[in-house]
This record gives sequence, C-alpha cells and structure tokens, in this order.
Amino acid sequence: FIYGIYCSFIAGFHWDTLTHLKSGDNKLDYFFSLGKKHDLFAHDKYFPGISFVISSFILRFIPDKMDIEFFHIINFTYSFVAIIAFANCLKSLFNKNVKKIFLFISLTYSVYFGHMIINPKDAVMAASYLFCYYYIFKYLKKQQKFRTDFKNFFILSLVVSIGTGVRLVFFASLA
Repeated sequence: FIYGIYCSFIAGFHWDTLTHLKSGDNKLDYFFSLGKKHDLFAHDKYFPGISFVISSFILRFIPDKMDIEFFHIINFTYSFVAIIAFANCLKSLFNKNVKKIFLFISLTYSVYFGHMIINPKDAVMAASYLFCYYYIFKYLKKQQKFRTDFKNFFILSLVVSIGTGVRLVFFASLA
C-alpha cells in the first residue's frame, strides 16, 4: 500500500489526465450551479463520469500544484478497493488461503501498480463489479438475513449507482 502511494507521487500524468480533471471540474460546477452553467466538453454528455466528479470534489481541498499526484492517489484507492473486493469474492467462493495467495500476487505485480495509478475509469468499474458480485454472493449465502438488513441493500445500491455513473452499460452487463 505504501509503495502504491509512493508510485502515485512519482508518476507523471498520462495523456488524458488533464481532460479527466477538467471534465470533473465542469460537471461539478454544473452540479453546484444547479444546472445553470453549461461549459461542458462536447463529449461530456456521452460519459456520466461520476468518478471524475468525486475526484474533482476531493481535489478542491488539495493545493493546485498537487492535483496530479492526488488524482493518482484517488485512482490508486479505487484500484486498491477493487483488489480487496476481489479478495473477498475469492474468500466467499473458496477459502481464506486462496484470498491470501491472490492478495500476495496482486500486491506484488508491478504492472498492475502502474495501471492502478493512471486509470480513472476501469478501476472504478472493476471495484463496482466486484462489490456487486461480493454482495450477490453474500445474498445467496444468507438470504433471510440479507432481506432484513438495509445496510447491505444500501451499499449494493451505492455500488451499482457508482458503476453506472462511470459507464451506462454497467447495469446491463451485470447479468
């Protein structure tokens, strides 16, 4: 985890980082203006981009000269959460030993660390898919408890909405 944070600080920006940041800023300004500001990019209307908006909101509290580094940390956090979600899916399908082996392999695989830092869309989609699957597995194991526990339903709804907020085909591709 610490190595991932370190990589987030030393990695430069990729070719579309500034586009994602500007898109998030535009959508966040549109949200806070209650629909009065329409300075969106031409392609923004085709991409919901909730991950860009969340990143932009967090970056408003960070000094401007650190935007790229903290954008990478946010992307790393999404990816790290996806690893945790996948490990939990493996634990529910297999056992704790398989989860430990997966965590060791994925956290020592250097290519994944590079991709974790620079990708603001796929990591969010992966985390959303994996948490959906985790909660579906949890539902299948304990249906009675799951029906009365609104916390699990709320988390599943939140994860589905974040996944759909990145790409609209998320919901249709769950099945």
